[in-house]
Amino acid sequence: MNDTSTDWQSGKSLSATNAYMFDNELGSDITFRMGATGERVLAHKYMLCSRSQVFFAMFYGQMAEMGREVIIPDIEADVMKIFLRFLYTDRIDIAPDTVMALMYTAKKYAVEGLVTRCREYLETKITCDNVCTILEQAHMFDENELRNHCFITIFSNSMDVLKSPLKDYQNLCFDCLRKLLHSDKLMANEETIFIACLNWAEEQCRLKSIEISDVNMRGVLGEILYLIRFPNMDQRTFTDLVSGTGLLTSDEKLAVYRQFCRLPRDGDTSTIGLRFPSKPRNATEIFRASRFKEVLGGIFDFWDNNDNDCDAISFRSSRDINLIGVSLYRPFPDGIIRGSVKIYDESNWCMAKLENLEIVCRDGDETTIDIKFKGSEKIQQNRWYTVTQQMQGSKSFYGNSGQKQVQGKGVVISFRRSPMDKNKTDVDSGQIPALLYS
Repeated sequence: MNDTSTDWQSGKSLSATNAYMFDNELGSDITFRMGATGERVLAHKYMLCSRSQVFFAMFYGQMAEMGREVIIPDIEADVMKIFLRFLYTDRIDIAPDTVMALMYTAKKYAVEGLVTRCREYLETKITCDNVCTILEQAHMFDENELRNHCFITIFSNSMDVLKSPLKDYQNLCFDCLRKLLHSDKLMANEETIFIACLNWAEEQCRLKSIEISDVNMRGVLGEILYLIRFPNMDQRTFTDLVSGTGLLTSDEKLAVYRQFCRLPRDGDTSTIGLRFPSKPRNATEIFRASRFKEVLGGIFDFWDNNDNDCDAISFRSSRDINLIGVSLYRPFPDGIIRGSVKIYDESNWCMAKLENLEIVCRDGDETTIDIKFKGSEKIQQNRWYTVTQQMQGSKSFYGNSGQKQVQGKGVVISFRRSPMDKNKTDVDSGQIPALLYS
């Protein structure tokens, strides 16, 4: 554009003047030819070298580029412009359709600040419908932290991921699918896992342009086939779903049928040729979202022997989670607290409750106690829920210096004051110090 007709410097910040020079191509001394079309993008060597060691080596290292043009065929112009704008201004607007390419670009040119922002953006956008695609990108870019967040999401929502109508699991590579099936934390029945593997194998046959047949699907599955825990299926299900196919050999089918008649299944070496594990899955890891940075005690009497005083806090999650329970404060300095805990959804319907609780505090006890529900409660992303506790008895510990958002394992949990609270609990201080989830 080369617009020099106005005073764009006076009273402007460094970021603003940098952006103006970049947008109007003023004083540029390097041209990039981007992507398949070779679209031109102009920039300034000084700015690039000050932000990236890769650019510094490119322009001033021993093998420096001597010309005024650099061809970059693996990055499109629109992505390069977003990337360069970040280098010039330290500001970025990340969007779903460019975040993967932007992370690739940031990795290529060793701009760790942008890599971190892309990772954090992706962590907040993980859903059951896209988690496998994000996992695959994390695997490709060797982003271990993001990859772990994806695995946690899949393990916590396995049935939803494997039954998603989008079949996002078909985007997984062999290694990622193998790691999933190898884990005991995959919370899905073996029938669902087998059907997902069939769909994945069919997609692999299409990608390889080979016939979709039992022989070819067995070939693309390879060792993954032996991570499906067929002995954990119901015998009738195995007969109806698996036995009639050619995915397993006759000897393998016979070995599984023999295994159905043997207890305990693991450790039995008498079933010759059996290669399919039978260890139960669902060894769920439980995580904690703690609200407070400090714990105090004895200043306030939270209960006053009033049955109507209810402590409550509302929360929402950036992705689907399973709520396992909550953490409550013990009496201070000793004594007994009795009451109930309940979970409500957005319509104020009580999803779960624990009544007749009795919490004591003795010498050596922790300040909190974990209370778990009889089963996990499904918490859907971006919906508000409320935890209440209604107690009587001794004074208790209480939390202070609360957080509005807690960064958990693969999830961000936000808190706000609940209108159901009739006592002294809010985001900043009070009761209900933590949520337990998987």
